[in-house]
Amino acid sequence: MRIFVRLKSELSEETRSEGFGESFFEDGLLRISWIQPAGGSEPLGVKYAMTFDTATGVLEVERFSNHISRMAFCEGVRTRGELRTVEGCFETEIFTHRLTIPGDGTGDTILLYDLLTAGGEPMQNKLVISVTAEEEA
Repeated sequence: MRIFVRLKSELSEETRSEGFGESFFEDGLLRISWIQPAGGSEPLGVKYAMTFDTATGVLEVERFSNHISRMAFCEGVRTRGELRTVEGCFETEIFTHRLTIPGDGTGDTILLYDLLTAGGEPMQNKLVISVTAEEEA
């Protein structure tokens, strides 16, 4: 299904994304991907990919642009993430307090989680990914 996606993160005022993409189910996995066109703080544009495993409750989110990030979320569980930049690769742990994802993939996916870095204080974030069918956008 063709979709329109809006992403908003409370970790940074600049973390907002809008773009068109697609959503489909495949072997128990909900797959959503979209492209944020170039502009503003993203001169190259950004490609996002999100996969939700309905059996395990694990959500994986990937972001590809001038840096690459991969993060996994599972409510009540510590998971891992990584950020690859020109400065190097950085690993982090993630503790997900809340993960809400609509059964059909449309509507608001809500993540409330802590980023845990070595020697640092936990950084709490609320991430909302809103998905609408393209004909409704």
